[in-house]
Amino acid sequence: MKWGKPENLGAPINSSSNDFAIIYEGEKDRGFFTSDRPGGKGGDDIYSFMLPPIIFKLEGTVTDVETKEPLGNVKVKLLGTDGSIGEIVTDVSGHYEFEKRGER
Repeated sequence: MKWGKPENLGAPINSSSNDFAIIYEGEKDRGFFTSDRPGGKGGDDIYSFMLPPIIFKLEGTVTDVETKEPLGNVKVKLLGTDGSIGEIVTDVSGHYEFEKRGER
């Protein structure tokens, strides 16, 4: 096993209190941790958490290289490093937007 660089998970998991003993439910984005933060029931309490989804977003405008005018109704392809392909058609102002929920 090789350890990675420590990372602060930010609020609400990391607080200014003593937060420790984090455990994930398998490969899921949820789990439990222990903390002595104010408002608990005792000295150290167990809290559950669910990490928010990662959202990947790419947007832009397609324009004519010479006139700089926006190009509507143009197909834009997005090729991922994993071989996935996304396709979308620009609106009348040449705008496109890809959005996808990612996995951790």
